[in-house]
Amino acid sequence: MIFLLCAIFVESSFPSSYYPKIDFELSDKIVHIIMYFTLFFCFYYSFVNQHKSRMLNVYALFFSVLFTSLYGASDELHQYFVPNRSCDFYDWLADSIGAVMALITIYLLTKFYKPFNRFILRTNDTSK
Repeated sequence: MIFLLCAIFVESSFPSSYYPKIDFELSDKIVHIIMYFTLFFCFYYSFVNQHKSRMLNVYALFFSVLFTSLYGASDELHQYFVPNRSCDFYDWLADSIGAVMALITIYLLTKFYKPFNRFILRTNDTSK
């Protein structure tokens, strides 16, 4: 997870002129959705497998979407200070949509596909 957080920060530190132009609409938003979908999954995996905070463990879905969305907001604020980059509400919205899509995916997998519970929980405790 730390690697992904750092990768997002470093990537957003480059000026926009550094990246090649992609000629289809919403390509930038799709990248945001995929990155923050992945970040949500990393947060969730970390929270359900940690044992220091019961609240983070029990409410892992909520805290994962919260932290993913907050990181997206902080990344957009960071881009405000990068030359040729901007702080874009719609990029943050795409980040949050990626988090919500991951939340729905994980919720459905844990509810209807029991082998996923064994995969996600290192202790193989599927009672959570």
